[in-house]
Amino acid sequence: MKSQIIFATTAITLFFLLGCQIPGTMIATSIGAMPGEQHVPKDYPTPPQRVYSIDENRFFTFEKYESCIGNGRVFYNDTKQNIRTEITDFALGGYAGKFHHASSTDKLIVFPKAPAPNEGTCRKSCSLMIYYSTDGGRTFKNFHPWSLSGTYRKAHEETKAMAVTVAEKELFVTDGIQTSSWKFESAREPDFRRVQSGPSGIPIVPTPSGQDHITCNNSIRAKKEAE
Repeated sequence: MKSQIIFATTAITLFFLLGCQIPGTMIATSIGAMPGEQHVPKDYPTPPQRVYSIDENRFFTFEKYESCIGNGRVFYNDTKQNIRTEITDFALGGYAGKFHHASSTDKLIVFPKAPAPNEGTCRKSCSLMIYYSTDGGRTFKNFHPWSLSGTYRKAHEETKAMAVTVAEKELFVTDGIQTSSWKFESAREPDFRRVQSGPSGIPIVPTPSGQDHITCNNSIRAKKEAE
């Protein structure tokens, strides 16, 4: 009788271990590594758009998209180093704030993403996401700047008052009320530095290309399939 109880207990334990695995909570994740992700991107025959340029050799493109606010793929490109990396295959997003990328190192690459305008009130899924690379754009991870004003939920309209600045090895994110910063060292995860009031303390550094916003021509759209 005792051996039967032990056998039954072992079987139940194995069932839960093998069939009911619970994915861990992640603050920073590698792109495409989210557990249980079932998203299958659809490619559209639309021309690539250069949506943000750091300089003449380093830039981000939006490709195979339905529209600027629809499904598509974001790529980071470095023609000098022959690097081309897909950052996300969901959408370009709707980050509408300022974006200055002026790091003196070519190792740190950053790209912000927020909910698209067509996501409405976005009560549950609104979140500002920071994609980042510490190896020159060969691989990307992401994290939510959750410490900003106590939340990382930012709808499209709210991001218009924001600014994301990359200077040296540091990232600054402000919503006009508070400013948070992170330090990036080698391949380590972002090291949170501080939160301060207002946008003061952010280095005034222009992007080498002169671009200060992510842009996309929304008049270029995929043709609807014939029914």
